[in-house]
Amino acid sequence: MEEKRKNFLCVRGQTATELAIFGAILIFVVGLLVRQAYNANSVQNYSLRAMRMALSESFKTSNAKDPLLSKIRNENSAARNYASIFLIEDRLAPSAEKFGPTTRTPFVLNAAGSHSQNFFLPIEYGEDHNLPRFDLFVNGQHFVFTLAGFGKRENLDKKESATLRHPWREKCACIDRGTSKECRGCITFYTVVANTTKTDAKSKSDYCVVDCILNSSPPSPAHCCDPKKNLTADQRFDLDRDPYTPLSHQFVPGSPAALRENFTWQWYAILGFSPERAKQEVSMGSGGTPLYRKYELGEYGEGITITKDTRKNNEVDVDGDLKEEVILELYTDKTGIINKIEYMDSQEGDLDMSRDSLSPPPQTGLLDDLQMYSYTREGTYLLLQEGKLYDPQSKEFVRSTQKRDRVDIIQRTFQLSNDTGHLCGNGTAEPWDAPLGAPNDKQNPDVEACNNCFSNANIDKTCFEEDSKILYIRSRVQDLSGRKWITKTAP
Repeated sequence: MEEKRKNFLCVRGQTATELAIFGAILIFVVGLLVRQAYNANSVQNYSLRAMRMALSESFKTSNAKDPLLSKIRNENSAARNYASIFLIEDRLAPSAEKFGPTTRTPFVLNAAGSHSQNFFLPIEYGEDHNLPRFDLFVNGQHFVFTLAGFGKRENLDKKESATLRHPWREKCACIDRGTSKECRGCITFYTVVANTTKTDAKSKSDYCVVDCILNSSPPSPAHCCDPKKNLTADQRFDLDRDPYTPLSHQFVPGSPAALRENFTWQWYAILGFSPERAKQEVSMGSGGTPLYRKYELGEYGEGITITKDTRKNNEVDVDGDLKEEVILELYTDKTGIINKIEYMDSQEGDLDMSRDSLSPPPQTGLLDDLQMYSYTREGTYLLLQEGKLYDPQSKEFVRSTQKRDRVDIIQRTFQLSNDTGHLCGNGTAEPWDAPLGAPNDKQNPDVEACNNCFSNANIDKTCFEEDSKILYIRSRVQDLSGRKWITKTAP
């Protein structure tokens, strides 16, 4: 009998142990499912939220309702024709921690939206409110970055303005005076020609891979490079346009032939001459007949046309950085030779989005390092209380009370390409600018300090270091969660 009793107790103990183990596994699985469902729902919610924010920003900007851009100029803007939003939210994740969840899960999403009202709104030089913008939202903080800047080049009609990447071209434009031919020189710009010949054999693209051989038999192949009209094949494939590069690395090799044939782009020469702006000269011919003459482009190269209705060759490398800029306006003398250009440069904004993995450091954008601190000044606490076993007045059992008052400081670093004054002022007279070294609340009111970002005064503030061009985004996220376990004994 005693033996059976011992066996029964052993079996009962084993059953209790198994139930405890399987119960713990079941609770773990259920908790995991709840956590995954919560995260999936949050991702979907933030995706829709980011899309709505992008559409809203594009609409408000197009209709002069953006609170920041309206401080510069209260009119419709093309800054967010293609609004791009990057959203980061750090949320407490469900967990089985003893004193409630403390782990934060970052939700990182991006979205884009377009309002087509101002798609064809012309941008003029100096209109900062029309520069394209990029919006970054981090835990409710809003940062606005420009994606382009303005630039200009002057004295382009002088030979001294020529550089290795913008050589001087003699006999750029000529005028026939009857008894003689007079020519003037100009600077040479370059634009990118895409390779469309592989997909369209009848393409009229200017892309070519071999030089034309005049009066040859058999004739030169289609899409050959005529050195009398534009660059030679080697010049087109001199990617860095530097004559001092060693010859073995100066050009994309012509052999094997497929290397150039399958290349995606090449350079194409554009001359600093605008035929439409050349003024006519009047002279008297034989018999008193007036003769009208003006400078015209020769056989070599193409000019730049910018009129009210026509824009041709208006995207060229103006500043020699091997990337194209958009010419907004040009100025010429009476012969049509360009002496000044005003342009918009996609590499001169707060962020240079044309960078890639081969670009020199530092890489721009959100950096990998992230730091999180708990704010422990007076008033921060985690309160745990055990109530009375029974309160006769409320007729309740107060099991326990938990109350939290904590602030987490989450620091992220964002590397900018240029310091344009949109985060900390440059002290210029521009309507969007702020005093030198002071936070620019006209453009980025969530930037709280400038420079000395790790000093005692600025350690907990969102701060921009102008020398390194790093924005330290410090989000102060407050946690006021709590719970109270009560058992009522009466209705």
